[in-house]
Amino acid sequence: MKDINFEKLIVEQCNNLPAFYDRVKSIYNLFLDNFDTYQYLNQDMNYSAGQSINMYIDNNWGNVKNITDSSYCIKVWISSKSQFYCVKIFVKEKNLWCLTEITFTNKIFEVIHKIMELSGLREFPSDKLNEITLNNFTELYGEPANFFEVFFSEID
Repeated sequence: MKDINFEKLIVEQCNNLPAFYDRVKSIYNLFLDNFDTYQYLNQDMNYSAGQSINMYIDNNWGNVKNITDSSYCIKVWISSKSQFYCVKIFVKEKNLWCLTEITFTNKIFEVIHKIMELSGLREFPSDKLNEITLNNFTELYGEPANFFEVFFSEID
């Protein structure tokens, strides 16, 4: 993906928001078909250029029936600005969700990446997500924005 100019992609806008909502909903349905754990589709796009599918699992990477029983949250963000997605993992610490930089290799992630690939999406390079963009600022605080904030969400 070295040939992709991510700065140039920033100016692209979603031309058809209802079609984007439908696409994310269809991807969410694939998640529901493939994972028997509690999931939630977050369609709120306040301060966001994307939507997330949130999957909740226990300490042993097993299924849970509700958020209360979960230890991890896997958030799969889908951008409305491009054909990209990214995955973030949160761990529950004292009933608060904290982003973890731990990367996991697990059957769950193989299936996630396969679903996203079959949906025509590519994973945004994780090493670029926190990189500050040129001439872009967050809407919420007016601070320089990184690629995650521009393509996915200012609020994680």
